[in-house]
Amino acid sequence: KAILHFLDTNTSLSMAVLYFAYILFDRVSIYKPNMSRPANAERFLICDGLRSKEAKAIRKYLEASLERVRPDESLIRLIPDRVMDEDENFCKYVIDALNQLADRQCRFLKTYIRMLDDEFRENSHPKECLDKC
Repeated sequence: KAILHFLDTNTSLSMAVLYFAYILFDRVSIYKPNMSRPANAERFLICDGLRSKEAKAIRKYLEASLERVRPDESLIRLIPDRVMDEDENFCKYVIDALNQLADRQCRFLKTYIRMLDDEFRENSHPKECLDKC
């Protein structure tokens, strides 16, 4: 089992980590806790069922990748985009999961806006509002 914390799922590096998890584990879920602010990009990746054969191969790949990187460089591209793009199941999974999370965020934001509108109407007077504007 593994839990990874992401602050952004839209970079090449975070997509590569997600792809590695997708290959390494039987079950992978992208999760956003209810207590997390709806407008931020925070996510958790929950993984279960480690595949040991794949883990050994990926470890070798990562070690070789790190050996090629100079000390003044960062490891931005772990996997070529085309490799992930060609995996239709992975692409469908990521698109569906991120769309579900985006829909959920929109619902929460609409709820917050509605609550703010209601509070504003109850606690303000139109004339005072116009004067302040």
